[in-house]
Amino acid sequence: MLRNNFGTAEEGEPPDRLYMLAQCMTDLSVNECKTCYDLSNHALAGCLPNTGGRALFDGCFIRAENYSFFDETFQDKDFKHCSDNAEFNQKFNQTPEKVFKKLVKLAEHNDGFAVAKDSSNGFNGFTVFAMANCWRSLDSSKCSSCVENAANRAISCLPSSEGRVLNSGCVLRYSDYYFGNNPRALEIKESALKTASYIILALALFALIIMLGICAGKSSYRRIRHQRKSNGNVEK
Repeated sequence: MLRNNFGTAEEGEPPDRLYMLAQCMTDLSVNECKTCYDLSNHALAGCLPNTGGRALFDGCFIRAENYSFFDETFQDKDFKHCSDNAEFNQKFNQTPEKVFKKLVKLAEHNDGFAVAKDSSNGFNGFTVFAMANCWRSLDSSKCSSCVENAANRAISCLPSSEGRVLNSGCVLRYSDYYFGNNPRALEIKESALKTASYIILALALFALIIMLGICAGKSSYRRIRHQRKSNGNVEK
């Protein structure tokens, strides 16, 4: 069922037709995804005899219903969990909103997956980490809408130091520690952004040098041409 850590399936005849979607977080390996999928599939079986159910682990998600839900973004019965631990630092409670804005932009343009962080300065400094992942059955517009909705719901968890939102089409989590499956995900993203910035800067400088060279060449050409005309006039 799972290819590239994602898969959908349909089986049976209406009204007993079963629709299923499973997806691992983008930062899981193929083997880690398989292990997580086996656990979530077993957990989903515990939903019987209900006509549908969802199971979310740190690394994967699985859902089954008796109707096609693949393009759903969010609905009233979506899940939110706020931790019991609280952080009453005013700056901490302002930081997640900044991180969520990054997630919405990144997820829309990064195949539905985004990680972001924001740090405070000072003696009692802290860092807020966040991750969002859309199900691949959504297009970029619906993904952005889903993550934005999840972000708005997650803000209501504050002052909890950690919160999770499971929407029909995506999942979002924030915390005061890094909880991702790939510790280098943030480093890779930041490195890529820095590299892109350096490339853009280098291209801009290169273009500027070319423009300056062209302008200097034209100026020299005009000066030489003027001198030749002047010399010609003197000789006559």
